[in-house]
Amino acid sequence: MAGKRPSAKAIGLLVAVFVLGGVVGSLGTYLGTHDHEIHRRQGFVETLDRQLQLTPAQLKQVKAIFAEGHQRWKAIYDKSQEQARPQYDALHAEMRSRILAILTPAQQAEFKSFLQHLEAEHKAREKKHKGSH
Repeated sequence: MAGKRPSAKAIGLLVAVFVLGGVVGSLGTYLGTHDHEIHRRQGFVETLDRQLQLTPAQLKQVKAIFAEGHQRWKAIYDKSQEQARPQYDALHAEMRSRILAILTPAQQAEFKSFLQHLEAEHKAREKKHKGSH
């Protein structure tokens, strides 16, 4: 896997899931469309499975983490954005930690590298967005 670059489609999908902080205000409405959210979450998990070559046991755990996380996100976003942000950030960090805990050392390195790439992409988009206003 070393040297293998994720596709733009995979990056876009993962950015949408891991960097939802940039769209906190619209997430409450988005989560109201339950079927779409389930499809999106399944797509992300499938991409993560391909990128990290998860074992069946790891895949089952990742799916459970995201299912639980989705329910907790919904509860958080019932609150105001100001109240929700710290809770969302804490949940986000917890989910990442839980996923890292079930990965092999090689998968952990790939996952961390991938997350750094996603965060850089998100910051670049935010900077571009702020510059256009």
